[in-house]
Amino acid sequence: MLKDSFYNILNNKNLHNTFIIASGTIIGSFFSYLLQFSLGRVLSVSDYGTFNALISLSSILGIPATVFSVAIVKRVAEYTARGDRHTTSAMFKSLSLVSVLVGALIFSLLVLVSPGISTKLQIGNITLVIYFSLLIGLSLFSAIPLSFIQGLMLYRRWAFFTTIASFLRLIFALLPVLFGLGLEAVFLGLSGNVIITYFLSVILLWKIFTKEKSTSLIPEYKKLILFGSSTLLVSLGLIFMNNIDMVLVKRYFDSVSAGYYAGAVTVGKILLFGSTAVTTLMFPSISALYAQKKNFKPQLKQLFLIQTILVAVGLIIFELFPGFITSLFFGPAFFHSVPYLKAFSIFITLYVFIYFLVMFCLSIEKTKVYLCLIPGIITQYLLISYYHENIFQIINADIISALITLIILSCYLFSLLRKSELD
Repeated sequence: MLKDSFYNILNNKNLHNTFIIASGTIIGSFFSYLLQFSLGRVLSVSDYGTFNALISLSSILGIPATVFSVAIVKRVAEYTARGDRHTTSAMFKSLSLVSVLVGALIFSLLVLVSPGISTKLQIGNITLVIYFSLLIGLSLFSAIPLSFIQGLMLYRRWAFFTTIASFLRLIFALLPVLFGLGLEAVFLGLSGNVIITYFLSVILLWKIFTKEKSTSLIPEYKKLILFGSSTLLVSLGLIFMNNIDMVLVKRYFDSVSAGYYAGAVTVGKILLFGSTAVTTLMFPSISALYAQKKNFKPQLKQLFLIQTILVAVGLIIFELFPGFITSLFFGPAFFHSVPYLKAFSIFITLYVFIYFLVMFCLSIEKTKVYLCLIPGIITQYLLISYYHENIFQIINADIISALITLIILSCYLFSLLRKSELD
């Protein structure tokens, strides 16, 4: 009996796919963090703080791309559920063109306001902000490849693409700094990487796509925009909760303190990226089951259990070995980040569960879940705005806001599942 149970666990499809996604995520994250840690060693603490402030700002400015990405995964998963590759092919080509045109407009607008961004974030380098604006302009374009691969539920290709894209990102961003070209060239390299990885995705999907039928895509765009607009506030909430602290730290603290906090955030988010592999699997699979009107609860329970185990293991490691982890990646220069890491990993743990529950709600089209995020976000912003005497107050604000959000989300999810049982 025990042998059969063990065999069933090893052959569990969800566990197998989670392992594939987690492998790609971990390897991809390794290259992403290698870039972070390498920049932390070759840049000054001040420049490293500036880099992370801009990256956090890019997450906020890139909200349209995030919304775009979630909506694409949702729609492509539904195409996959009904075996409609013609629409998938046509939408890939059409969305690629639209994203380039919209990205050009976004880039132009950001260039116009670049002096203001430079002043607010105490950067003092408009050229750096302009190169940063180019990366933001390409954010919609960069959302397409991975979204389609995830929506098609091609998890091996997803893992491969994530790994290669992260490796190329490391090369294109780090080499300019090593050749002495400065922080501006980092963002120029990141922009070049977006274009190259797009063409890589075309190669990966070449045999998947078919010659599309000559039908209007307007109905599909309407559905995409409808779902995307309804999830806009959700994406706003998640991104603000996960990034506004870094932006405010850059505003309220000196550049060195911001750099040390950036070190703790960077290391802490290893736990985030490693644990969200389950959500990457959950969102398209639940979306497909929901589109087919099949029972998704067994899948949800199984994936939630896997998520809990992964997060628990990660949290234990971060709580027991914060100094070793920080010194392993950053060396002695960021020793002052160690005390912050243990506390920040608690926030990341809470955020992983928030992200999982929110994405589940979106997979079953409960887009009003954004209402559950508002109290926590307001709390986070107010606490940081009024209490920022030291970095620990910032982290405590993160934890309190995340805990409030998780409690509200749990109650909302319980009511949803209970209602579906009664129905």
